[in-house]
Amino acid sequence: MANRLDELYGFYDELVEAEKEGKLLEKTSVYEKIISRALTGDSKEKRLVSQFIAKFFKHFPELEIRAVEAQIELCDDADINVRKQAIHDLPSFCARGHDDPYISRIAIVLCQLLIVEEKGELAIVEKSLNTLLRQSVHATVKGVFGQMTSSVCDDSMRDACIRFLCSKVNLKVLEKETEQMMLEEAVKVATLLGGEEFVLLLKLLSALKISKLVVNQQVILKMIADQLQLSSNPAFDAEHIVKLKTCLPLAIPFFTPFTPSQPYVTHLVDGFLPKMDVQSPDSLDLLKILAQISPHYRHLTDEDNADLKLEFESVLKSLFERIQEFLPQVPADDDLEKDPELPSLHLSHLECLLLAFNNIARKVDPAFTKDEALLKSIRQRLQYLNRGLQGEAKKLRGLISQGVKIDADKRAAMQLALKTIANLTAFIKDWFHNPPAFKTTVAPSWLQNESAKKPSASAQANGSNQENKRKAIVFENNDAPAKKFGRDSRKLYEPPKGNSGRGRFRSGRW
Repeated sequence: MANRLDELYGFYDELVEAEKEGKLLEKTSVYEKIISRALTGDSKEKRLVSQFIAKFFKHFPELEIRAVEAQIELCDDADINVRKQAIHDLPSFCARGHDDPYISRIAIVLCQLLIVEEKGELAIVEKSLNTLLRQSVHATVKGVFGQMTSSVCDDSMRDACIRFLCSKVNLKVLEKETEQMMLEEAVKVATLLGGEEFVLLLKLLSALKISKLVVNQQVILKMIADQLQLSSNPAFDAEHIVKLKTCLPLAIPFFTPFTPSQPYVTHLVDGFLPKMDVQSPDSLDLLKILAQISPHYRHLTDEDNADLKLEFESVLKSLFERIQEFLPQVPADDDLEKDPELPSLHLSHLECLLLAFNNIARKVDPAFTKDEALLKSIRQRLQYLNRGLQGEAKKLRGLISQGVKIDADKRAAMQLALKTIANLTAFIKDWFHNPPAFKTTVAPSWLQNESAKKPSASAQANGSNQENKRKAIVFENNDAPAKKFGRDSRKLYEPPKGNSGRGRFRSGRW
């Protein structure tokens, strides 16, 4: 073996001398002999071969393909030390400058190695990719996306690739050409992604400066619509609900008057509202999303056709029907001197529905609100609800202001309840204009509550997502309805704990 090493060093010395004399092209056979050693020899010999192949690669263009293939074989060697050396040397194949055509090709090779299990080996893979990034961000990123769309790329490899892009690429300094390339490549790969991979891709695109352009917002929203399969009118099964809860919050920054949320609002109103189960934790999550995207519903103009006007009216009618289901009926024996007896109401659900209704109704006057009999009935029920809300708000404020000892969670629930009541009260007032004028603009109570929270150090350290939990507000009756809402005996309502966040991903998919 010593003779083989000496011979290998002899080849190296011969090439070095030829380089000094400017006669390297005459030593093609010597470089070819070094390449042939990639498949033979022990660990030390192969590590030397890796270094020598990389060093002289650019001088022998006619042997480029053989040299790269030999290096890839070394990257896949059974000996980890050989693999580490070969991976470390890969960036040396791109020594011609930032426009070296091999940068993207070597990036593709390195991406395939991002799923190695040994930490030391993985660190070298990432270091080599970082070296390529310093040489040419554009070419390296293009190579990473190229690997993600490759037929040999599986889910775990795509996940590793997108995580590398999100964690290692400095998005703040990208040139416009590179950002545009990333968006174009993202469109190609989006259909292959699911679960966390798609979320990471959207976050990556959101950070690009060109994502502020309307034409690119349209592209990103189409990616989301395709992921949700809106055109095929999918069933609201568990998988689709997870997709909605995951994708639509990320779509909000891309909604503008030029890129309205209309298709997504219509999808939720037509497909989800009629079948909504208020006992399901997902129902409130989807209603909150509906409320948050409703401000971006398109404006109706005189030039719009009749079909579009009918769609507006249909959406508002569907929302109004669900709102009616959440409003209490006024008892025949209602005593105005006493607080009303309210059944168990899902106030957070009602807030979401009223918020969505207001956001859309202010863009076009709902025709059905001109029905005097209907308007009278709704106003009576809203007035009855408002009496109960004000009584509850008074008691909550009293407990908070009197310095009663309340634990942090209880106090947060009470403050959230007050914000919900304040929003509902504002919505109720809109119905008492003549005619009703849906002009109220409020921040959703759950967003106000989340922005006011300050996560603890332990929650941050543990990656806790408790701060993202969304809580519903209901009037509670302790299983059986009370006879009266007495000021001393009635129970304060609390946000019940339910499902929150985006849901669970399964094996990296939806």
